[in-house]
Amino acid sequence: MTQNTQDPQHFSDIGRIVLLFSLVWVGLVGYFSISGILETLNVYIVPIVIVVMTIMLVASYFVLPSFHAWVNNHGLFRFTAFHIWRVGAAGIFFWYDAQDLLPDSFVDNAAWGSLVVGLFATATVMVPMSVKHYRFFHIVGLLDLIIVIATGVALTIMGELSMASLLTFPVALIPLFGVPVSLATHTIAFHMMRKG
Repeated sequence: MTQNTQDPQHFSDIGRIVLLFSLVWVGLVGYFSISGILETLNVYIVPIVIVVMTIMLVASYFVLPSFHAWVNNHGLFRFTAFHIWRVGAAGIFFWYDAQDLLPDSFVDNAAWGSLVVGLFATATVMVPMSVKHYRFFHIVGLLDLIIVIATGVALTIMGELSMASLLTFPVALIPLFGVPVSLATHTIAFHMMRKG
């Protein structure tokens, strides 16, 4: 017998699974960065993790009916509100920049972009918005992430050694958890808006 995906208890179970998965993911990134294990790896692991985890999350949305229904039940409002976290990411980037732990050119894109998108998300959830406004937000948020990832890859290819700081705690949580989830939420939000 097929489980009814509209059952509140079923949604609660899916929510717990998502929460547990997120906590394990964050915990692993935190452990490996605090222990220094991440620093022994090549910084190219960052874009690889971003791509793999983003694909896994988006694929789960399209392949798993229960997860699809759970996500749609949360709606655009929560998917947009999630991006308020990027204000905190901006603060971490600015702090790393003040310690000369990351290249200025990377921080200029990553910190300021995250701050603008995070404040934009805050405004979007505080004031009633139309689908057009949500679409504009997710376009801006996605472009910001693409620019930051491209900047990071370019600096890494150019041999900028300080990019290895992305593998230290707490900044490692941003590219290895926050960015993949953000990319996935932007992608899924576009699908939700297209489907009405």
